[in-house]
Amino acid sequence: PYTSNMRRAEALWNIVGRRYPVGAYRWLISWPAEKVNGFSVAGGFGWVQHGGGGQHTKRGQVTQPPELQRALERWRRPTIPPEALAAYVGEGHRVDERDPRLQPIVKSFANPTVRELPRLIEQFDVRFAAAGFYPVDAFHHYFNVYRDRGGLFSNAIAERYRFTDARLGEFI
Repeated sequence: PYTSNMRRAEALWNIVGRRYPVGAYRWLISWPAEKVNGFSVAGGFGWVQHGGGGQHTKRGQVTQPPELQRALERWRRPTIPPEALAAYVGEGHRVDERDPRLQPIVKSFANPTVRELPRLIEQFDVRFAAAGFYPVDAFHHYFNVYRDRGGLFSNAIAERYRFTDARLGEFI
């Protein structure tokens, strides 16, 4: 997989960062995290393989500045309200909580982007931020097969878009 130190050109946040505070948050191929005028939280394959979202590794830094590491380590798996889960599963459908198809949904609620990104934007007073919203992509991989069938999980992708769009609206 590719890493940030393999790029042959500057990232947009490097260019804008020469003039304004910036944030790069879990953007694909941003691991190891780069020093920027603002903050950087690594994303992409290196983050998954070597950092997992919270560990400094010998192969590269997950956050810049490094003290953001503590914030990553505090992220916990949140409780999913039953009505939220029902929106993904489908009205009137029941799924055993051990069903492995629920894991992408559970992981999406644990995704820290919607909770931490606004705090970091404010803390570093950034003028430009790039962020990866991985659950939207993941839902296509896991739930596309159900989308046109109707029934169980057929609304999962659309619900994830609604959730993400609502969080983006809050940012704006």
